[in-house]
Amino acid sequence: MALKAAMVDSPPEGIEGKLLAEIARSRPAPQGICTVNSKCKVLAWSLGFENKQSILEFLDHVSARFQLVRDATSDVAAERYQRFPTMKLPDVPDSNVAIEFPNKHDPSEKCPLSVEMEEGTLDGRVIGRALDEDGEPRTRTELQENYMEARIQIPRAVQREFLRAVDHTMDKSRSFTVPKAFADALVTPSYLGQLDVAPAGRLPRSVSTKFKIALSGEIVETDESNVTLVRIDGDSDLRGQKDPRFVEQDGWNWSHDVALDWYGFVRIENEQITEVVLTAKGNERLVWEHTKFKMWTEPDPQNMMAGHGIDFNGRSIYGIRLQRYMAK
Repeated sequence: MALKAAMVDSPPEGIEGKLLAEIARSRPAPQGICTVNSKCKVLAWSLGFENKQSILEFLDHVSARFQLVRDATSDVAAERYQRFPTMKLPDVPDSNVAIEFPNKHDPSEKCPLSVEMEEGTLDGRVIGRALDEDGEPRTRTELQENYMEARIQIPRAVQREFLRAVDHTMDKSRSFTVPKAFADALVTPSYLGQLDVAPAGRLPRSVSTKFKIALSGEIVETDESNVTLVRIDGDSDLRGQKDPRFVEQDGWNWSHDVALDWYGFVRIENEQITEVVLTAKGNERLVWEHTKFKMWTEPDPQNMMAGHGIDFNGRSIYGIRLQRYMAK
């Protein structure tokens, strides 16, 4: 299970909040791997591993600890490792609190992971793959530079801008410019690598050196009387990098160029957008490195918090599908 750092930093109300607060109490850093027993007592933390074999040894170690402290009556100190098993940190004593999880939420509680959307929101995902020299998707999809997946949501207000652009196209044979907010929502999440290397340059400590999104729409014929089908064509070219003013503070540096050609369709039924299907293909250049170490020479498990060095220069492809959300 992956937990959002923001929720661990500021636990919500309810039973999940109690679990997140207990996890946060013993954490050695904002991110890492944490294991707990059925009473939400932390068994062990680790921020890294000596090598790949050490990951399996860590799981065996935690399994053995679980057998000894599987219930709430046992005193459970949270073990912590900077790097398992060679770099041990001080344990954190048991809080003497056991958290009992019910089978379902109390009616008065809201699940913090529930997704609230306005009815009519376009909701879906973008999936991206790096391509090899033969144009085939790269294997090893566990690497962020080879595979990405992200959620996209487009609210009704942004959809209305697109619908107005369609309505204002007097000559149905001519194309129109896809409104900026609608185009941005589709293009800017489409990139390989980790969240911090967003090529749009809109994250803290990043800058944009080029931002071009040019998508156009054209109404195409359909046999369905209540359906308007809009073909989308165009291209985008985004270039972002670490703000040079902050590189020396943490030593990390990155640059990311993504140039894509877009093609797809927007389906409109009864004056409402019901589906968006798009593909994009192009070139991508991504570098993620440390100014001191450049590319990592140690095994990846030793630097799990920082990730591994990336130097990708090749072709990539993306697919997007969004559908209209209808509340149950």
